[in-house]
Amino acid sequence: MIRSIAIFVCSFISISSAEIFTVPLIPDPQVYVAAYPHIFQSQIDWIVANNVNWNVKFVLNEGDNVHFGVNKLQQWETVSSIFGKLDDNEIPYIMAVGNHDMGDVNMPTAHTRDTSNYNAYFPYTRYENEPWYGNHYGNNNNNYYAQFTVDNIQFLVITLEFAANDDVLSWANQVVSDHSNHFVIVVTHAYLGFNGYLLRDDPLGIQRYGIRDDGNDGLQTWEKFVSQHKNIHMVVCGHIHSQQLNNCARHQTNIGVHGNEVHELFANFQGFPMGGSGYMPLMQFDTELGIVYIDTYSPWLNEWLNMSEHEYEFYVPLSQYKNHSTNPVGPVQQPLSQFTNQRKLTHE
Repeated sequence: MIRSIAIFVCSFISISSAEIFTVPLIPDPQVYVAAYPHIFQSQIDWIVANNVNWNVKFVLNEGDNVHFGVNKLQQWETVSSIFGKLDDNEIPYIMAVGNHDMGDVNMPTAHTRDTSNYNAYFPYTRYENEPWYGNHYGNNNNNYYAQFTVDNIQFLVITLEFAANDDVLSWANQVVSDHSNHFVIVVTHAYLGFNGYLLRDDPLGIQRYGIRDDGNDGLQTWEKFVSQHKNIHMVVCGHIHSQQLNNCARHQTNIGVHGNEVHELFANFQGFPMGGSGYMPLMQFDTELGIVYIDTYSPWLNEWLNMSEHEYEFYVPLSQYKNHSTNPVGPVQQPLSQFTNQRKLTHE
């Protein structure tokens, strides 16, 4: 199957600078890095090869980048080398720190928040001279933010480490408040489960990893941070895994305290054969219609997942962020009632 994408919107709106751009999502690559690095490499190679015709603007990584975070330096060297191809091709990306990046789940060591190896291979100094890199919390790169602009719309992507504590959430609250004219996407490792609920007392919740008093789970992160800002519109996460394909992704919508819709997307294929068979969601934003199309593709298999959990669309209020460089974001816009037949993507 070949998929084509129209980068610019049809001629009847030629006066608009509307654009369709793509943000690939890299689900937990830990099993690839440990045993099947060629599959992970195929994902990054596809992004690089299709950077122009898919109009890739940013890449989001969900965390758990290695399988054993403390004592397997070869895995860190592998993941650093593979992401280095994005560096070489000047494709911006943001990393999330998962529990495995803090240590081996079987020890467990996540409660120590040992991210020394992560910061040895992905320090803020690796990115601080990039025009898209914003700033980081504290003296490491566990939590940081980035920015990019498409069609005069300013985007901010902020990443939070696994079970971020109250100090980190306070920092994140300040960052988002200081960028109130930006459309904000939050990236974190553990937030939403395939049952559609924010993580709380789940079997794979933060309590399993020895983090109790100083960490926030999905529900607490929503209550203390995500729900508090009218310019946060999306959260993406991984962590939870299943061997059933229909449980490898989930989308739900919550309403923030300002009435804004927050689309929460979970995707993780690590329980599928060979660590995920190369599947990765591709998020395509239409800046005219305000629609995000989600389609899931495996470059390794050259296959699309034609299932409702992996192929869907939703509305986001992109237009209210246009030309707002000095003015506050206006009232929350209501979703369009019908837009399915406006889809710009085609299957061949």
